Amino acid sequence: MSYYSLPLTALRAFEAAARHTSYSRAAEELGLTHGAVSHHIKGLEALLGVTLFQRKGGRMIPTEHGQRLAVHAVEGFDNLARGFDEVKARSPRSRTVTISVLAAFAGKWLIPRLSQFHERHPDISISLR
Repeated sequence: MSYYSLPLTALRAFEAAARHTSYSRAAEELGLTHGAVSHHIKGLEALLGVTLFQRKGGRMIPTEHGQRLAVHAVEGFDNLARGFDEVKARSPRSRTVTISVLAAFAGKWLIPRLSQFHERHPDISISLR
């Protein structure tokens, strides 16, 4: 199966349900209803042709197939999270420094030096008050 056709929302619901052993807790975490999580998991089960959970008492326990899929889902989501963190860490950050000064000080000393500061620190914006 191509990763373009993976049901990512359903996989997120599945992973959360497997981790919590509860559709209700997964729904709460994801901001979904219990029924939506159940629907996503039924869709995955139909797509895969296997049962992913067994009800035991008040818990939803992953079957052997569910356990295998959960391992891969966690690895996949961990890889995606690392990729986002890596890109975010390398992206330029825009920072703003707010400076409150008297107008006379700003006009005679600070403003003439701002262009030099900006050349050295292009990622930092200055807000004067």
